[in-house]
Amino acid sequence: EEILNVINKIENNKKNIVGIGEVGLDFHYITEPAWQEKQKELFIKFIKLSKKLNLPLVVHCRDAHIKTIETLEQEQMQGKKVLLHMFNNKKLLDKVIENNWFISIGPGILKSKDTRKVARDMPLKNIMLETDSPWFVQENQKFGTPLNIKIAAEKIAEAKKITFEEVWKQTALNAIDFFNLPIKI
Repeated sequence: EEILNVINKIENNKKNIVGIGEVGLDFHYITEPAWQEKQKELFIKFIKLSKKLNLPLVVHCRDAHIKTIETLEQEQMQGKKVLLHMFNNKKLLDKVIENNWFISIGPGILKSKDTRKVARDMPLKNIMLETDSPWFVQENQKFGTPLNIKIAAEKIAEAKKITFEEVWKQTALNAIDFFNLPIKI
């Protein structure tokens, strides 16, 4: 009932919403198969809502990359506006690129070789920045802050062997286009 109420609220406020999410699968904390299946059912409801309202979908997938991609493909999300939050699975990157989806990269790139490899190999036109604030606390911070996207941009530039400015501008353009934001840069 709560979920239906949330879906109705989203539908009634579509004009004020730029995307559906963060929704998806988290098998890190949910390890029981029955609950994982329930999560998948709810994920599908939000995929369908994204399609119905023609809004981008921001996807959470932790320890569930294969099942997440399978579900998105089963729901015909290939070529649709899908953003995989904090995606760092190098083995499945070709699938993400093939489906023309986006990934977001945050300050976790500082500590993760896999994320650096994903940043290197993912086309820049399909990358966005994020911080997952208040997580990913940096040195001398009590909490992570949205300002930490600069850290991610610097490391992406380093991984791709391009300038910070290229990354900064293109990722901003990607976000503006993806979410259809009324912003000019």
